[in-house]
Amino acid sequence: MIFPECDAAPRTDLAFARHEEEDHQVGKTPLEKLSLGLVSQFPLDYMHMVCLGVTRRLIMAWLRGPLQCRLPSRTVECLSSKLIEMRSHIPAEFARRPRSLADVDRWKATEFRLFLLYTGPLVLKNVLDEAVYKHFMLLSLAFFCLCSPRLQKIFFVCR
Repeated sequence: MIFPECDAAPRTDLAFARHEEEDHQVGKTPLEKLSLGLVSQFPLDYMHMVCLGVTRRLIMAWLRGPLQCRLPSRTVECLSSKLIEMRSHIPAEFARRPRSLADVDRWKATEFRLFLLYTGPLVLKNVLDEAVYKHFMLLSLAFFCLCSPRLQKIFFVCR
């Protein structure tokens, strides 16, 4: 995803109703008949935005992206082996066990979440460039905090 304008105006309900963003809106939605803001009153969806969005895009860039991002096939095989080895150590509370990166096209959101929060930090250490790994860890830690009810109480105290 490319954001050519860093200072672009925020999306608004009125702009959405007028279909001002032709590239973003491909047609009308039945939700327009409801009296609610189709930009301001919809919650952000962590499953689609982060698990199936950012995390999936990162993995796909490492597997199939531009050559400067792509990991060597031997490294990908090694990562897949590590993920498979972890299967027996994943508690039953997790909906799915890790699968090979060869199956990434069939991964579910829960598998991307498992990778982002738990297995990815372990298997990617000493594999990714240090700066890239640190960025991945910042993302992982941020979402670990956001997903933890205990940490939410510490960081997001209502005043």
